Amino acid sequence: MSPPAAAVGEPSSAPLLTAVRLHSDEGFSATVVHGQPDRGIANVALFSPGRLVAYMLATPIWTRVYVFRTLAKPGATHSRIPGVAPRVDLLLDTRTRAAAARIRNMFRYFARNGRPPESLSETFWLRLGVLLGGRLRRGPHLPSLLRHEDRA
Repeated sequence: MSPPAAAVGEPSSAPLLTAVRLHSDEGFSATVVHGQPDRGIANVALFSPGRLVAYMLATPIWTRVYVFRTLAKPGATHSRIPGVAPRVDLLLDTRTRAAAARIRNMFRYFARNGRPPESLSETFWLRLGVLLGGRLRRGPHLPSLLRHEDRA
């Protein structure tokens, strides 16, 4: 039996969810550092469009953290991230264990101080990426970044 004529070719009204793979064993882990999934299926967390997610991939040799926003309609200009589908709006990408630890600690700081990271602008994430990339002298830069964000 075929579906009713009205249903044929109609786009689904359900939002496009972003799937994030979760994994943990001795040699590799994939975890969500920040972001509450709408639901999960087995080892996959599903996020609705517009959500801020921090995703950590780690092995004994390397660690990376990706901070991104999920999208309603991803396009070819958006970023591919291992273990994440479909493409997302990449805000920050770390490449060292030290930077990954700083990102994790930053999200803990936000939780303790009641500051929702979802409210931070793309400019904040760009500046934080410069800071974590080691292109500035060491120091307490996060408070300065947040003050600048509050003025914007």
